[in-house]
Amino acid sequence: PQVEEKVKEVLSQFFCNDFPKSFAANKEMSSNFIHFFIVAKDKERNSPIGAIYCLMSKIDPEKIVRVPVFGVAPEAQSRGIGKLLMSSILKCIPSTKKIALSTRITNERAINAYHAWGFVPSPNTMENWANLEYTVEQAKGLQ
Repeated sequence: PQVEEKVKEVLSQFFCNDFPKSFAANKEMSSNFIHFFIVAKDKERNSPIGAIYCLMSKIDPEKIVRVPVFGVAPEAQSRGIGKLLMSSILKCIPSTKKIALSTRITNERAINAYHAWGFVPSPNTMENWANLEYTVEQAKGLQ
């Protein structure tokens, strides 16, 4: 319960309150996936400036890490924090073979950053969304 409350607290700083509530209520997600939540903090203020939530199926032989939540506070953007957070997946989950995420097609800044880090487009069935993936063996942008 303490971890769940802390996750909700941090997520609410970056996303609407409905997301953390729905995330915590989804029991299927809780039982079938391994969850990772990483926060970047401002050293001086000791406050969150970015967060990434990722998950991996407990039985996925392909070791695909999915990133449904990723954000950096506006005042902390363009300082490498996003890349640091994304790279932390490879440090926390060394068995990762692929990272998959989606973003709105209108979020050009994020799409450009993902491409610079080595993400490439992947098949898409959702209108107005761009699916991207990073294959560890092929890309070297995240280390």
